[in-house]
Amino acid sequence: MLPTPRNTSASAHPLARLRKRAGLSHAAYAQLVAAHHAELGLGTMAARREKVARWESGKVTPEPGAQLAMARLHGVSRADVLRLGWPHWLQVAGDTEDPFHAPWDAEGALRSLHALVGPLADSADRAFVICPTALARLAEAWAERDGEVRPAPTGTGPALDPLTVRTLEVRRRQIHALYLTEGAATARLLAVTELCVVGELLRSRGHGADESPELLSAAAGAACLSGWLAYESGEHAFAQVAFVAAARLSSLAGHRQLGVWALVLMAAQCVGTGHPAQALALLEPVARVCAGPAGPGPRLASLVHLARGTARALTGEVDRALRHFDEARTEYGRPSSGGHPRFTDWFTPDALANLIGMGLVHCGLPRRALELLGPLVTAAPADGLTPCERALAQVHMARAHLALGAWDTALAHATAAVVFETSTPTFGVRAQLEALHADLGAHLRVPAVRAYLDRFADEGTPAAAP
Repeated sequence: MLPTPRNTSASAHPLARLRKRAGLSHAAYAQLVAAHHAELGLGTMAARREKVARWESGKVTPEPGAQLAMARLHGVSRADVLRLGWPHWLQVAGDTEDPFHAPWDAEGALRSLHALVGPLADSADRAFVICPTALARLAEAWAERDGEVRPAPTGTGPALDPLTVRTLEVRRRQIHALYLTEGAATARLLAVTELCVVGELLRSRGHGADESPELLSAAAGAACLSGWLAYESGEHAFAQVAFVAAARLSSLAGHRQLGVWALVLMAAQCVGTGHPAQALALLEPVARVCAGPAGPGPRLASLVHLARGTARALTGEVDRALRHFDEARTEYGRPSSGGHPRFTDWFTPDALANLIGMGLVHCGLPRRALELLGPLVTAAPADGLTPCERALAQVHMARAHLALGAWDTALAHATAAVVFETSTPTFGVRAQLEALHADLGAHLRVPAVRAYLDRFADEGTPAAAP
């Protein structure tokens, strides 16, 4: 299991987020909870503001009766409270002002985009949602509306030039190329600017029923890119909201492929931050859409199997993981009558082999993993993996060699990954290095391991927890 990494972005306790969105002070909230406590027949409860502040600090867990009173206030069932526990059941609650719980219509989709580019985009009043029920409900809502024809928004300002949307697509590909060469931190600034541009065009320019889906798809693509770059920068709460926005915008645009991509990215974030069970809950509805008669195509179906396989491996379900990896290979080899979406251009046969090889490490099959990863790492850089993919392969090769007791080889691969991470910081590589260093900590009796950790122990350590 990967460690739970730490997040550099501030995130409020989910109770504080709900209370603030309701516009309530600590004292007013305490009074409401006390009133619901009495109405449930649980007796009198002291309505003290300090009590609410202690709950929001994360240091004090409310009594069961207080939790049931809060659940009644926020419309959460008693079953969810008991099943999910504190504070996770709070993430099932929400209101229509929260992008995660907004209605699946044009207003909700545009509101989710505004949450990324509006004045509250950098607010700390945002939480990284890890509740599997909340994630599954999001994916179910997307799947239920997949293929549903709904009125798209229309602008009233000056007419939008059709070339503008194509220009935005070219710029997005250029930003992705910059990410591959310069890392997430540099590219993210441009990606957020791109997102703001698309949001402003949706708000201010004239576009009818024909142009609106293209512009909504451009916004969804920009949100996917911004979300992934935020994830690689360790800004997990922003990344998750971006993926939610992308799912909503693509649904409104009728773009099934972008919707699947947004949810696959969110699932990859769950896996990368140490929450594979949440990824599985999120991907179950997506898998049903992929298996339907009008699926998103073989590349995206392959990526869904890869994400599910990796999550299964991390939860110890090795046989099911291996079946998903086999399905990923099969799907990847299927022809696509309509061609593959441009945003999967990175998903080459080498990238497929790399992802499966890394999954095999998590399955506890180091020799099979090395058979796939070894040729990829030794190939010339221009012929195969990107630098980031190569660094991830190096970390997993290090873990595979470590499992086989090949200390020197393991440390050589680990050092290569540290060199990349030092020059081009990315959360994905940092999190994997942290997991590797935790494994190495059990082998301090080996002089080479001790020397490596003395030199690199602080490398690959994310800075704050989500």
